[in-house]
Amino acid sequence: MDFLTLIKSLLRFEYFILIESVILMTILISHAHGRILQSKFGEHRAYQLHFLWVFALFFLIPLTTILIYGKAPADFGLKIGEWRNGLLWVAGALPIAFITGLFSSKSPAMKKQYPFSKPALDNPKKFALYEGMYLVFYYTGWEFLFRGVLLFTLAQIDPVLAILVQIIPSVLLHITHPADENWGAVVAGLVFGFIAYTTGSILYTLIIHASFGIFLDLWIFIRKRRGVRNGA
Repeated sequence: MDFLTLIKSLLRFEYFILIESVILMTILISHAHGRILQSKFGEHRAYQLHFLWVFALFFLIPLTTILIYGKAPADFGLKIGEWRNGLLWVAGALPIAFITGLFSSKSPAMKKQYPFSKPALDNPKKFALYEGMYLVFYYTGWEFLFRGVLLFTLAQIDPVLAILVQIIPSVLLHITHPADENWGAVVAGLVFGFIAYTTGSILYTLIIHASFGIFLDLWIFIRKRRGVRNGA
């Protein structure tokens, strides 16, 4: 194989989308993460921008690539899919997310990590706007790249490989988080990958994944407000 043949091969959709995904994740980590942005914009604004960057890098750009190559977005999880199966998963996961958030909100390590923006806890309005952006931009982008683009692209080769491979970058992006969450990301990645593949949609993993994060933030917010009222 000569260099020109290699380049032509890399321009095939399956290869190009994988390389693009690696580049987009690198941009996020090195230039667009909230930890980096807060030195310039302050913590709260930085993480709002972080959510917008995740949406742009992990949703808008891959979606544009899919359209340019003439692919159907529905083939990458942007559809209702097997909704009966999906709703069963959601119904089973929401109580678990609620209870997990309740107990995890007591952990000093989790309270240090979440919410990403501590100023979001200042008042209900600020908190609601922050969580809305968290849901609409951050989780949508995250699920589309990992449980949509990467999963369904690799599933054309082998579904089990697809489920396993999409776990790796998802876990690596949690690497600075508490250890328990890192292990949880491995299990969640496996389960979420299975749900997305069997339902053909990212909708249900988006709801489930977001519920764990938002319930945790909500319980931390509630505990802080109770502490303020009690003079703690």
